[in-house]
Amino acid sequence: MKFIIKKLKYNYHGLYKNKFKKPFLLNNLFNISISHCFPAISILLNNKKNIGIDIQIPGVKLKKIKKKFKKRINFFFTKKNLYKICIYWSIAEAIYKICNKNIIIENNIKLSFKKEKNIIFLKIYSKYYIINYCLYYNYIIIICQKK
Repeated sequence: MKFIIKKLKYNYHGLYKNKFKKPFLLNNLFNISISHCFPAISILLNNKKNIGIDIQIPGVKLKKIKKKFKKRINFFFTKKNLYKICIYWSIAEAIYKICNKNIIIENNIKLSFKKEKNIIFLKIYSKYYIINYCLYYNYIIIICQKK
C-alpha cells in the first residue's frame, strides 16, 4: 500500500482497520478496498466514493457455499456453473466491504437485478449499487460502488 500511495505522489501515514477489519488510510486520502486470491492481490483506491473489490478464481471451494445462496437467487445459478457462483460470491464480498459493518449476507441481501454487458445494477433493500466485473486470466474481478 505504501508503494502505491507514494507512486501517486501522496504521503503515506499508515493504515488501520476498524472492528470489522475494513482498512482505512490514516489522513483519509482515499477510500480503499483490498482483496487477494493467491498469488494475486487487488487494491482499489477512490478519492470520492466508498468502493469494494473482490478477486476470486472459480473453483471447487465455491461449490460449498452455493447452497447458502441458491434459495434466494435461483435465477443466478445453473447446476454446475462455478463462474456464476463466483460472481455472486464476489459481489457479496465487495458489498460487505462497502457497508463497513458486519452484515449477514443470507438475510440482508435481496436482489433486484438488471444486467448489461459486464455491469450489474443491483438494489439491496433501498440502496443501489453498480457492479463491474471482468475475467482476467483465471480470476474474476468485481468492483462495486454505491450509485
